[in-house]
Amino acid sequence: MRTLIFFFSLVLLLAGQPPRGRHHDDESFAERRVHDLTRRFDLSEAQRRQALTIFTEADRSAEPLEDRIEQARRNLRDATRRNATHAEIDQLAAIVGTLAGQLEAINAKADTAFHNTLTDKQREELPRGPRGRKGPPRPPK
Repeated sequence: MRTLIFFFSLVLLLAGQPPRGRHHDDESFAERRVHDLTRRFDLSEAQRRQALTIFTEADRSAEPLEDRIEQARRNLRDATRRNATHAEIDQLAAIVGTLAGQLEAINAKADTAFHNTLTDKQREELPRGPRGRKGPPRPPK
């Protein structure tokens, strides 16, 4: 993940544009997220502080997992290049999946904790589906 962010940051830098990765304008990912949520939901100062704590802790918890996912994906890619057995590829892919699931859980728990800081009115404004739609996702056509 960080390699990907680094690559895109490098491309944007070479193109003469500021990078949009995790370390932009001396703000952390959590700070930028709270800034965006404050703008969207008109958060109170107490809610902003709570959200910053929630998302900073989630980011700290996720960072080592992101490094491990990157390494696991590299191992899987290397295994495919050296013509590994299907069993080894399955095992390496399962490791990637487990780590990705752990990362999803961290993010879902942070989102749940943030959701619990919102007022009822703010919760009504929170998108409930993909791309901001309310309700469950539409079935594929």
